[in-house]
Amino acid sequence: MKHALLVAIAACAPEVPAEPSFQLDVMPILAANCVRCHGYPTIGGAPASFRLDTFGDVVLRPGIPSEREPCGAPDDPDAAHVLCGAASLAVFSARRSADQLYPMPPRFPLDSFQIETLERWAEAPNRGAPRRGNHAPDLVLENIAEASGSVVVRLRVDDLDGDMVGGTLRAVGGGSSILVGVLRSGAQALHWDTTGVPAGDYVLRATLDDGAEPIDVDLGALTTGAGS
Repeated sequence: MKHALLVAIAACAPEVPAEPSFQLDVMPILAANCVRCHGYPTIGGAPASFRLDTFGDVVLRPGIPSEREPCGAPDDPDAAHVLCGAASLAVFSARRSADQLYPMPPRFPLDSFQIETLERWAEAPNRGAPRRGNHAPDLVLENIAEASGSVVVRLRVDDLDGDMVGGTLRAVGGGSSILVGVLRSGAQALHWDTTGVPAGDYVLRATLDDGAEPIDVDLGALTTGAGS
């Protein structure tokens, strides 16, 4: 009787998708188990060089990517500082979740379905198919405050589907695209140090990613920089 019950339970278990979708299959696992510490900003001593609440990487500091530490903050001041996203860390995440001695998350390890889903996605960490009828993320600009040498942008990022949202806010102008800050779901205030930024007109452009496809949202223009 016990054997028959186990067979029945196994027959009802969900089947791991052959080609997991990041938005549909992987993001829910990361959201429920990983991003409390490995989001942005990180907490609990988690490495600050990567985040699991967004698909792609963000270059925080321009330069030449380091082969030794492609996803961290290398000692070389001329090297790029890259904040790695879930796709770059797919193999690492799958291995850590299945580690028998030091699994991640440590207190509540993933179940076999979740681990196998991450392992299968790590074989080809693509976005895959998005949700049918997926709603694009929504950004509300609350306030832009300028002071000598800085700009503070207050905004809120929401998603009707309840997806995690990551992204960036950049100031585009004068042939350059300057990183203002890294975006996440919820309310936030981004502080842009404009010291040394060439004076001119800049368009604030947010890129939002809910796991489907990134979208760009222009928040308007401002004049800032040295001498403004």
